[in-house]
Amino acid sequence: MDYFEQKLTEQGSEKLPDWVSTKNKTYDAYHALLRLKSKRLEFIRTHDKKTDFKTASESYQIRGAQVAREADMSNVTLTSSSKYSEKFNAELDRVNKFLLNKKEQHFENLDNKKNEARLEKALSKNKKTLTTEAELALVEQQVTKAIEYLNDDVKRTLLLPTYGEKKPLKLHK
Repeated sequence: MDYFEQKLTEQGSEKLPDWVSTKNKTYDAYHALLRLKSKRLEFIRTHDKKTDFKTASESYQIRGAQVAREADMSNVTLTSSSKYSEKFNAELDRVNKFLLNKKEQHFENLDNKKNEARLEKALSKNKKTLTTEAELALVEQQVTKAIEYLNDDVKRTLLLPTYGEKKPLKLHK
């Protein structure tokens, strides 16, 4: 049981930034910021249209007022009038830069996937074209060989050149 008790105490003693204290509302604000960050990351991961990100503060960015509302405290206290406000704002800026970077990476990955799909489609179309040309050449060769085996009377009836005359014209261009 010592192992599990140790794990519980390790989880309970998480590393907090220096501006956060468990004795005041900064602890709630910090965890509110982490919850909002998690929600924004989930939003970024699940949305693929650029129009979904039209309003930054509702999609991938976090405002101080949102953190204050989530932590049930005053926006002014959190963002400007407390001794920890400057460090909170720095942390908020860091988180917002991280979220912006994640959003840009997400769209970069989507663009790469679209380009790969286009290339794959073009390659498969090119393969089909090459296969079709090879098949046509093979068919032409087989038809020419079949015509060579025909009797001269049958060739005349079909209006095909007979032995000693011109060779049959190509079937395709």
